Amino acid sequence: MAKTMMEIRARLYVLAKDLNCAELKQLADATKRRFFGRVAPTRQAKITYDMVVEVRAAYKLYPKISQRALAARFKIDQGRVNEILHGYRDGTPFRLDRVTPKKRTR
Repeated sequence: MAKTMMEIRARLYVLAKDLNCAELKQLADATKRRFFGRVAPTRQAKITYDMVVEVRAAYKLYPKISQRALAARFKIDQGRVNEILHGYRDGTPFRLDRVTPKKRTR
């Protein structure tokens, strides 16, 4: 007995072929997941080297400004501002080793 959706779909395709039944094939097709693409368009700008320099300069000029305010000014997420200020983002293509936290020394 079929248990997963993939097994059920495969069995429906076999039955549709054996019985020459278009309706069973349509039912098998209906069990597939549909991909509609990205749900929402991206809202933030690409992080470039120039943007990194500008964010860091703005933070040095106004050290009491919040990360949220900086993020709104540059139209990026607050998390990206945090990564820029802590050196995890430098405007080059994203790499996982740049996001790993720095080791603490005691």
